[in-house]
Amino acid sequence: ATDQAYRECSFSPDGKYLAFHNVTHIFVMPYPACTPVTQITSTGTNINPSWSADGNKIYFQSVRPGHPGNWEIYVINRDGTGEKRLTRFADKYPPGFNAATPCYRGVPR
Repeated sequence: ATDQAYRECSFSPDGKYLAFHNVTHIFVMPYPACTPVTQITSTGTNINPSWSADGNKIYFQSVRPGHPGNWEIYVINRDGTGEKRLTRFADKYPPGFNAATPCYRGVPR
């Protein structure tokens, strides 16, 4: 997790950890020590980390390979285990709909 642009930092409720992303992965690190940095996601494009109230889980948005434009919400434990998909938005979109764009077949939503 070096020499990259990091975005959307989010402090854990107790202020002891910081979650952030580099558009590809979500990372967690202790604060203020700032090391070690732990990559907790392994696939897809992952953004917008947000902590659970107890600080043990992180919610985030992800687009997985083979499903371009289908942003889903996932939750994962702070240590990177137990990832679970929470939404099934792709199953609800009509054919040709791309959630990443403001248009459906050229018609603004």
